Amino acid sequence: MDSKTTEISWDFIPPEKHFQSPKELKETINLYLSFGFKLWEMYPGIKPPEDKFEIVRHSTEDGEKYYLWPTSLTHSYLFRGQEHFFERCVPSLFRKESITPTELFINQVQLEEFRLMLQQYPQVRYFEKSGIVVDYKGLAQHYGIKTDVLDLTSSLDVALFFAMCSYDSTTHGYTPKTDSSHKYIGYLYAYPYILHMAFGKTLQGSLNLMPIGLQPFKRPGLQRGFALHFRSEEQFEAPIYSFSYTAKDSMDIYSKLSHIFEEDDLAKTTRAISESNELSIEALVITCARHSSRILGRKLSYGKGRELLISNGIKLTANPSWYISSEKREQIYNTFMKKELTELHKSLVQRQITIDDKNYPYIDFRSICNYETINLFKKGCPSLKGYDSGIAIAKSVDSQIVGLSFNCKRPQTIPNKDTGIVDHWNNLPWDQYQLPKNENRFAGEFPKISLVKEPRDRSLD
Repeated sequence: MDSKTTEISWDFIPPEKHFQSPKELKETINLYLSFGFKLWEMYPGIKPPEDKFEIVRHSTEDGEKYYLWPTSLTHSYLFRGQEHFFERCVPSLFRKESITPTELFINQVQLEEFRLMLQQYPQVRYFEKSGIVVDYKGLAQHYGIKTDVLDLTSSLDVALFFAMCSYDSTTHGYTPKTDSSHKYIGYLYAYPYILHMAFGKTLQGSLNLMPIGLQPFKRPGLQRGFALHFRSEEQFEAPIYSFSYTAKDSMDIYSKLSHIFEEDDLAKTTRAISESNELSIEALVITCARHSSRILGRKLSYGKGRELLISNGIKLTANPSWYISSEKREQIYNTFMKKELTELHKSLVQRQITIDDKNYPYIDFRSICNYETINLFKKGCPSLKGYDSGIAIAKSVDSQIVGLSFNCKRPQTIPNKDTGIVDHWNNLPWDQYQLPKNENRFAGEFPKISLVKEPRDRSLD
């Protein structure tokens, strides 16, 4: 860091603590998210509408691709709600203590089976023909196949739903809490999306985060989903909050959002794939050709792959049970074209943008990142001395903010093992913590001495 700059620990999101209710937690987080430079006030038409999906352009080596991105006033943070805290928070594929290459190979065959099954559907073919990205792995995760993906959401309400409702393995759905005499505790992670401004690369080097968004099937869109991809040795780390809630709170959020996890035919078919001891020959052929070298360290022939599956109790078939007849396919196509396609178009919005004097009908990822970065430099407030937010600003002697830095090695805060609440920072003098008002947040000078933190192993953005 330059000798003419000062590093100040900074809060873009509330300090980690315990909240007495989901309402208090939500209001506090929304207060922080509301801070910042409102770009749409300077550039009319930029403000995203609520509860829609925006067509976002992304240039790739294979040409222009489009994502149907959940609209939000800010994507500074994404959220994950959990009913319980797990010290080892990882995607479903890695929740065993260890996973063998053979297990990874079989899982990949299941993923290929899922992809082949989905490609039968007319709506999937429509998406891909239109250049809209179909996130097969994200869909597989949402529909119950183990993946290396962890679900995040841009919706606080969706995250609170998963924190306050319980999964029922019998009905394959979620149910609210009902014991009115019990005081429940839930957990909410706030993951800094700002680490992924490059879309696909991160300061941590190996994690990838992309929007799942609106897909040919509704569930990920209803959940405002994002997919965070992991390697087996990694685990999820982010600021965490605990909060108390009642059975009534749980029933209220369930009543509002139970539709985001509805059981449908696709869920039943996907579950049959993940639980079956029978897989298709075509899925095995694809896995051997495309993935065996990466997973097993050597390219596997079909014959060797077949032996591997059979030795693990898996049969192969040329006629998988998920195959859709031509009559059924035509019925699905007619329903999609006459009803679902109209509903799809109604849910979409677009923003035109001019780059280097060239007009584009859709905003692109890079522009969204640029807008969010501008917003970040007008967002947040100094941390209380002693609290490590994991983020710092570099401020010059003339009080201008000249950079952001992130402590990617910041330890994950662990809730109290006896009480279950987040109280790691309780001994700090929080009565001295002052949240600036939004309209004059950068008036006057920053405190110099009390807020300076020693430089750490940080990467300056």
